[in-house]
Amino acid sequence: MMQMIKKTLLLISIAFISFACESDIDIDENQVPSVVVNAFKVDFLNTTDREWEQTGDFFIVEFKKENIDYTAKLNSKGEILMYKYEINKKQLPEAVKKSISLTHPDAEIDDVEVLFINSQEYYQIEIEKSFKDLKKVLDLKGQVTDIAYWD
Repeated sequence: MMQMIKKTLLLISIAFISFACESDIDIDENQVPSVVVNAFKVDFLNTTDREWEQTGDFFIVEFKKENIDYTAKLNSKGEILMYKYEINKKQLPEAVKKSISLTHPDAEIDDVEVLFINSQEYYQIEIEKSFKDLKKVLDLKGQVTDIAYWD
C-alpha cells in the first residue's frame, strides 16, 4: 500500500513538473534573445504595449499596432511562424460570412481574427451557438481548415 502511494505521488510530481516546463512564462523584453527582438521589430514597426512570453523554444509577443491587438509567435532564430490580429466581423470576406451562415444558420459570429501562417491568410472565428462556442479556422474561400485554433 505504501509503495502504491509513493508511486502515485511520484507520478503526480512528474506531471506537475512537465506542466510547469510547458506553460507560458512571462518575460521582460530584455530577457528575449536580441535576434528575436530585432527580427520582430523589423517585421512590425511602430508597435506599443509589447508583452512577451516564452513557451519552450518559442516566443509569443502580444502588442498593439495602430490601436489593433496583435499576437505573433517566433522561434529562437527570430523567424515569425505565425501572427494574428483582431478585426470586426463586418470585415470578413463574403465567402467566409456565407460559409458560416450556411453551416451554422442560427449562430452568431463573436470573435474574429486574421491569422497568417507562412504568408497564407486565414480567419479564426468564434461562433456562439446555443450555449456552445465553436472555434473554427477558415481559408479565404470560406472552407474550414484543419489548422488548430490559436487561442
